[in-house]
Amino acid sequence: KVRQGESICDLIVSNFKFLRTLDLQNLGIKILPNSIGKLKHLRYLDLSKNEEMKTLPTSITKLVNLQTLKLNACYRLHELPKDIHKLVNLRHLELFNSYAVRHMPGGLSQLTNLQTLSHFVLSDDSEGGKLDELAGLGDLGGELEILGLRHGIETKTAKLKEKQNLQS
Repeated sequence: KVRQGESICDLIVSNFKFLRTLDLQNLGIKILPNSIGKLKHLRYLDLSKNEEMKTLPTSITKLVNLQTLKLNACYRLHELPKDIHKLVNLRHLELFNSYAVRHMPGGLSQLTNLQTLSHFVLSDDSEGGKLDELAGLGDLGGELEILGLRHGIETKTAKLKEKQNLQS
């Protein structure tokens, strides 16, 4: 039973500490509570189609066992946590149709297990990830859309030709 002032996410966290899979897609979530970071065993988290969600709590970066994070069709999501590189076991980061994301955080190159990255947003600001972040992601495959790419930007640093699993 959900008590007044308690979110469904808080209820899940307090009752299912060893949860490995959590599908919260299309639930109208606007704010994901910080308590999500307590689900230390979580490997799969789907937050897709929560169209009003603008940010993710920093606590999500405590989910060190997380392998899949789906943020598809989160139309108002404008940034990812700057410490997303702490999700060292992340294999799949899906952002299909989440075009409000303004830039990728720096440090994505540390996600060496990453196999799926639906799109990468280049930024001019100093905190945003640069194209060379993709160089160390040797297992990257599938489709990758690079947004913010302008004429004159050197793409060789991303070593895209070396990524044999990427579709062209």
